[in-house]
Formats: sequence, C-alpha cells, structure tokens
Amino acid sequence: MKAGYDPNNLEPSDFDGGSYKFLVCDLSSDMYSLGISSGNISVTEQQAQQKRDSPTKVVTPITVAGRSGFEARDPSRPNMCTLAFQASYGEVLLTRYQREKATDAGLDVCDGMQQTAVTIAAALPVGRRAPA
Repeated sequence: MKAGYDPNNLEPSDFDGGSYKFLVCDLSSDMYSLGISSGNISVTEQQAQQKRDSPTKVVTPITVAGRSGFEARDPSRPNMCTLAFQASYGEVLLTRYQREKATDAGLDVCDGMQQTAVTIAAALPVGRRAPA
C-alpha cells in the first residue's frame, strides 16, 4: 500500500455503536500498527469524544487534502497518535501505535500521519471540505 503498510496484514471488522456504525481495519508495518475506522460520526462529534475519553488529550485542528480534521495526542499514551478527517458519509479515524523498533529509532508516533491520511483521502469520494 502507498501508505507503507503491508496489505497482507489487513484485518477487517465492523463495529455497531448504537446510532453509529463503523467499518474497521487494522494494518501493520515494522514500525507501527494502524487502525482505520470509517463511520457515520462527524469530525466534530469525534473530536468531542476524544476530549471526553481523556481530558488531558491535546486535540489540534488540521486539514487533510482540503477536508476538516484533527490530530489528537494523549500525554499519558506517548506511543499513540490519532487523526481524523471528514468524509462524505461522516469521518475517517486513524489510530497509530508505535512499535518498539520506531521508539528505539527515535521516531515520533505522529510523524507522517498526515501524509498517510492524504493517501487514504485520495481514494475516497470528495465529501465535505474545510471552510475556505
């Protein structure tokens, strides 16, 4: 896959969260594991949920290929990075976990996440865009 993950390690699943429905897949590489969920929740709702899950989480608004989104980091979980962006049906949420090899190499878990999101966004319908 263009994003640097081995498609042979793809593990699809789904999640029914009441009024929210998610399609989920997990990918991995030597450095990271990446969870991708796609659901009918808005980026705004997801951003609020991120803050509810962990009040110390730092949530930063971003734009991914012209789509509204955010990146979230929890100081209590330094080996995890979360990024979400708007899609036509809701949002795409990426959660990346850093493996020991990446930690030992001194890499930051969020490095390259926006580029991974851009690669994924390019494969999706245009959807809602960030305000100009």
